[in-house]
Amino acid sequence: MDASKEHPFILHDGTPAASLVELLHAVEEAPEEIFLYHVTSERNDFENWITACLHEPELAQKISGQPKRKKFLRILKKAVKRQEKDLKKRIPEAGSSSPENREPERDNHLKQTNVPKETEEPSFFSAPVPEEMPTLQELEETLSPDDNEDNNTKSQKRPNQPIAREEILRTEFQDDESAGAEDAEEEVARITIGVPGFDGLVGKGVPKGSAILLTGGPGTGKTTFGLQALRYGIEQGENCLYLTFEESEKNLIRHLKDFGWDPRQAIAERRLIIKKVNPMHLSRSVEALLARASGELLIDIDEVEGIIPSGFQPDRVILDSLSAVAAAFAGTKEGYRIYVEQIFNLFERRGTTSFLISEREQTTDKYARAGIEEFLADAVFIFYNIRRENERVSALEILKIRGTPFHKKIVPFKITEGKGIVVYPQEAVF
Repeated sequence: MDASKEHPFILHDGTPAASLVELLHAVEEAPEEIFLYHVTSERNDFENWITACLHEPELAQKISGQPKRKKFLRILKKAVKRQEKDLKKRIPEAGSSSPENREPERDNHLKQTNVPKETEEPSFFSAPVPEEMPTLQELEETLSPDDNEDNNTKSQKRPNQPIAREEILRTEFQDDESAGAEDAEEEVARITIGVPGFDGLVGKGVPKGSAILLTGGPGTGKTTFGLQALRYGIEQGENCLYLTFEESEKNLIRHLKDFGWDPRQAIAERRLIIKKVNPMHLSRSVEALLARASGELLIDIDEVEGIIPSGFQPDRVILDSLSAVAAAFAGTKEGYRIYVEQIFNLFERRGTTSFLISEREQTTDKYARAGIEEFLADAVFIFYNIRRENERVSALEILKIRGTPFHKKIVPFKITEGKGIVVYPQEAVF
């Protein structure tokens, strides 16, 4: 028995999904709040169901905790296309064997790919599959002459005339990418963080363009970690941007010199830009926009885009810190939430790897002030000052990195003059 049929996924609004295809359609049609219900910090419903019922742990890891529906759907569409390719490879071409021989094989492969042969009740996301796979000529006969002329763009179903499941998959899930990109398996570009000892905790490297939340209490090494990641990027020929809401450029340069790096040449060559942003001015601008929007919570994109210098495309960005931005939005949590979402979206559109620093209270389960940052982030690194007898030990852990395996343990590190942070992944904290 197919576990996905025995235990279909039920969305919070009651919509069932018994296959990957049906899940894709259901999520596309569901309201945003229904989707977000299943991807909170307490719930990873999609990941759990895909692992337990569809037996696809790699796909489950890719969508693990993904709060952005557009990216979630993109991942599912690619998985469906892979199923389509597998189905086409496994099922013989029409006419190459007798219908009697094709029927058992077709049923077997449809079952393996979690595409139901037919449903008891037709639904908006499925169509009856014919008892025999039609030939190419039969498929062409289901199209009108006008449709035949344009069948390279999208086939149209005619009432009461079933179309093969592989044709449905090919037409229903056409992505907006080029045909060449659809056929090629996407290889995820990855980067090295550049902090000694840390990259050994992440086997493949962090996906390029990730939003990385660096969170912890005061004095735990978050800013130093970010500066080292920035320095490494500069050394690799990348363009880097440091957005500071608190420190001056002069203080940051002095801080970098303490760890053996003078950034002034990189600044002169415009490979590094340090930009001071006034959070109070920022919050007043956003609050004014919210007021003008009459409660519609619309923010002028220029208010967000303006934090990146004109004509500059950064490969890495350090934002120090989200806590300073949150303080400027005191009393207007909704304004802060919307602004932070726009910041994450901005870096994603630019393809920029971002390191967003946030203070974390030691006595709370939240990893940032508002609690939304950890869901928007693709990766979360937590920094600690752990008390051990009469001393404190600096340590860090990786809470999550989407689509990437990593070591799940707390490891110690030291901050030394002239070097900065050195992580010791083989040592234990406790």
